Amino acid sequence: MRATRWALTLLAGFSANAAHAACPDKPTLDTLTKMGSVFIGEEHGTNESPAFVRCVVEHDIASGMHPTVALEQSSTSRDLASDDWLGTDGRHSKAMAALVVWLLAREKAGAVKLHWLDDYTKSGDTRDHDMGESLVPLLAEGPVIAYAGNVHAQKSQRMMQGYDVKPAGEYAGAAMVHVLLAPSGPGSAWNCIGTCGVHTQKGGVFSAKPGTLVPAASLGRDFLLGYDYVYSIASFTASPPSRQATHTPATAPATPHP
Repeated sequence: MRATRWALTLLAGFSANAAHAACPDKPTLDTLTKMGSVFIGEEHGTNESPAFVRCVVEHDIASGMHPTVALEQSSTSRDLASDDWLGTDGRHSKAMAALVVWLLAREKAGAVKLHWLDDYTKSGDTRDHDMGESLVPLLAEGPVIAYAGNVHAQKSQRMMQGYDVKPAGEYAGAAMVHVLLAPSGPGSAWNCIGTCGVHTQKGGVFSAKPGTLVPAASLGRDFLLGYDYVYSIASFTASPPSRQATHTPATAPATPHP
């Protein structure tokens, strides 16, 4: 009962505040829906990115589509009381928990199918390969909205210099359009870059009007060329972990997760 009440509280807050405030305008949503299968790349631990994904899925459903939504999580994350939600790298933030609750309700109604990318990971060394390959049969069945960290969601590796691992988006093949969510101004995100906690962002690494979807190649930045498009968000705001273990400091050292 406690977990159910918690989930309903998350869903109510997400619906009332974050989701529609972050939605692109209708022409942009129409464009995204017409793309069919989209691989969305995020910086973990923000309020805005999960809200954007909900907007896209909601618009797809309203357009008569029944997409498969692929998340960079394990299926054990279906249970919001599981230890998964003690994660501090941003993939199990409060905003992500609210998105999962909303998606589970849509799945129960038959509007979407959920695909849990980490269920297919055999080892850390093959993680991108395994996640990307798991999408291939789904793409043959219908539209897929995949959602993962910005390094994994690329169609080719351009974001991390000297990092020679092919991203999951490349293994998924040419059937997907790759969209990066990026802030045009300063903000914050909760993730594990050196330490797990709130990290401030300077913003201004590219010039694009907030709320616009622009071709990545038009922005003149080589590190963006692993994407087809960039959706510009005015700024990110940090979303903390959904749950925190009382024995784990909020700023504990951590291995970065893209």
